[in-house]
This record gives sequence, structure tokens and C-alpha cells, in this order.
Amino acid sequence: MTASADYFPALGIRLLDGRLFTPIDTATASPVAIVSRSWATQFYPGAPVVGRALVSGGCTSCPLTRIVGVVEDVKYQGLGQTGVAVYVPVTEGWRQDLHLFVRTRGAPDDAIPAIRAAIHSVEPATPLDDAMSLQDGLYASLAQPRNWTTLIGGFAVVALALAAVGIFGMLSYTVNERRREIGVRMALGARQDELVRMIIGRGMRHAAIGGVIGLGVALLATRKLASTLYGVSATDPATLAGVTLLLLSVALVACWLPARRAAAIEPVEAIRAD
Repeated sequence: MTASADYFPALGIRLLDGRLFTPIDTATASPVAIVSRSWATQFYPGAPVVGRALVSGGCTSCPLTRIVGVVEDVKYQGLGQTGVAVYVPVTEGWRQDLHLFVRTRGAPDDAIPAIRAAIHSVEPATPLDDAMSLQDGLYASLAQPRNWTTLIGGFAVVALALAAVGIFGMLSYTVNERRREIGVRMALGARQDELVRMIIGRGMRHAAIGGVIGLGVALLATRKLASTLYGVSATDPATLAGVTLLLLSVALVACWLPARRAAAIEPVEAIRAD
């Protein structure tokens, strides 16, 4: 991609090695380029790249392009893309799809009319209808991943609520069906804490089995999940452990409520009940 000498400072892209473009990097000078850190690591791992010569565009008869600098990575094509990039100076040759970046001291949106007026005073035919702040552009580029995240997150919350209701309903039904048995146990000396542990243990065993099955399904679905995740792998141990802990915590609360109900059963009334 093409870039001017002020492009990197304007966007806050830090120079790691070598130099940035200068006014002398023109079409009549020797071709130069700046590469990203990922590009340098990918093609010259562990070796310096500044000063190396490249064949530009596959043209073996053209002058070699010399690397003059290395800058930080920027993901221009989206969060899921790598930071591999090669920059050539815009002064070596203008192109039609140029973008102008302006660093402002105040609110970027307030500066857009003045920037548009300044450009139109030089070239009135230049279209500037899509001018926006970098923050708005970033927000728009993340619209689709954000919508998918909201949708999947909503389904996850509903699934978690259904799981909790299911466990609660199953154990409540079990307590009601075993009401006489629980009354007999208490009449024979069973303590309330023992009954609570028994009911909770029954529910947590089912929750643990479901958690193991869920982890297995999640690991099988990593290929589908990887394309929607950024900055974390689909098999991240901390994420999987945290989600499992959350599910077991919800299951524990769902088990505890019927367990309290079981512990509050009066032995005599339970034995007499039909």
C-alpha cells in the first residue's frame, strides 16, 4: 500500500527500525519500502531486514526495492487478518484510491467541514462524501462481528437459563416424588445437612456429565468458532475453565433451592401423606 512520510505519525504507528519515508523518495530515486513487523518475522525470522533488496511486483528487470524501515503491525483488513504489510511512498507514483488521514487536536467530526473546504479549494471535483472519524470507521468495520457476538451471546444466556430451569425442575420433581422417603430418613435420624448434600450431589452429577459433554462438543466445534474469535483461541484453557465454572455455579444454585425444600420437610407429615 502507498503511504506518505506523515502517514505513520498521524496514525501513531511506531517505527521499530530504520527510517520513515522522506521527500527524496520520489519516482526518480531508487525504489524503497517499509515493512511491518509481521512481514519481517515471516520472511526473515531472527534476521535484520533493513537494507535488504526485493523484486517489486515480480518484475525481475525493474530496479530492486530496498527496505528502509520496519513499523508496528496494523490490521487493515479486519481483526481476523494478520499484520503483514508492505508500504511504498506515495511520492513514487500517485494512485486513484488514496485515503487522507488527518490528526486533529479537537473532536474529529468538527474538523471534517474545514478539511473538506480546504481540499475543495485546491481541487473542487474531489469527492469527500465518505469522510468520517477513524473511530466511526472502526465501529462500522466491527458491525458484523459485534452483531454475531450479540446474537450468540443471547443464545448462550437463554441456554444457560433453560439449563438452570431444567435442573431446578428435575430436582423439585424428584424431591416431591421422594417426599415420603425423605420423611422416613429424617424420622430415622438423618440430618438436614445430609439430605441437602444428597440432593445437591444428585443434581451436580448430572451437571458434571453435561459439562463434560459440552466441553467435548466445544472442542469439536473449534474450527467453526475460530473465525469469530479475536485475540483468543477457540481452545483457550482459561476461557473454557471459566465457562465451565460458571455453568457449575448456576447448576449449584439450581440444586440448592430444591435441597432446602427437602430439608424443610416435616417427617410426620411426609409419612402420613398419600
